[in-house]
Amino acid sequence: MGDRALVTMTDGRGFSPVLYTHWGGEAVGELLEAALPRMRKDDLSYSFARLVGVFHEDSEGNRGLGCFGSPWPRADVLAAKPADFAEGDDGSAAWRARREDSWQEARKWREAVWADIAAQIQEHDYSHGDAGVFVVDIRDWSVTAYHGYGFGDGEMTRQLDAETVGT
Repeated sequence: MGDRALVTMTDGRGFSPVLYTHWGGEAVGELLEAALPRMRKDDLSYSFARLVGVFHEDSEGNRGLGCFGSPWPRADVLAAKPADFAEGDDGSAAWRARREDSWQEARKWREAVWADIAAQIQEHDYSHGDAGVFVVDIRDWSVTAYHGYGFGDGEMTRQLDAETVGT
């Protein structure tokens, strides 16, 4: 019973906690749009807190809304940099080459992690059912729904109006 949904946000470096709503699955799109003016560009934590506030205002009583830690990597894990060039900066061409190689390796590693996360979300049903799992990318304010009816009528992706996002 209920109309459940999970909502998480990403900034391309990590994920916010996950918001759980027991009764608001059909309203996820409307609530995301309502939260936009309160959100902050390029600030994952602040935007997620504002999203929780909007969902809380929409919830009656003391049941049906919660948050839990993300099953996907944190920002500090995705932002990890190889340590092999952290020391010994002598400005030499060899040091710069080692640093560039390390950054390229880190970039490839992050791309592989993101591909793995996308596959996990698609292959594993993290949702409780009903509307499914919604991932909001705050880089462009796009939303993708997985494992449920999404926004309804088969709509599983939506572009939010980035012009309405707060500062």
